[in-house]
Amino acid sequence: MDDLSIKQTHCAKGPAPIVMAKVPLFIISMNNKPIPFKKENINHASHFNLFGTNLYFMAYDIKDINKLYGKILFNDLSNQKRYFTSGDIFGRSPMYKNKFEGNK
Repeated sequence: MDDLSIKQTHCAKGPAPIVMAKVPLFIISMNNKPIPFKKENINHASHFNLFGTNLYFMAYDIKDINKLYGKILFNDLSNQKRYFTSGDIFGRSPMYKNKFEGNK
């Protein structure tokens, strides 16, 4: 862990350092059914894939989800460009779209 991650959490007022976007993402099955996650998607998924994935779990058609909301966690995400947002979502200060480069 570098010094930056110790001094800041999720409250940067400008473009955020990448350490703020590195968080674990996992799904736990409550009924012991296998989850169709693709191993190729490791280090390619984003929080932007979560909303559509929730719709999929609620039995919405995957083609409609992909058309309206983009890829879900069970699509091939290996070529997906990743980014994360930072700033004030309430408009009191600017929002930033930050590149998430590297799969470390």
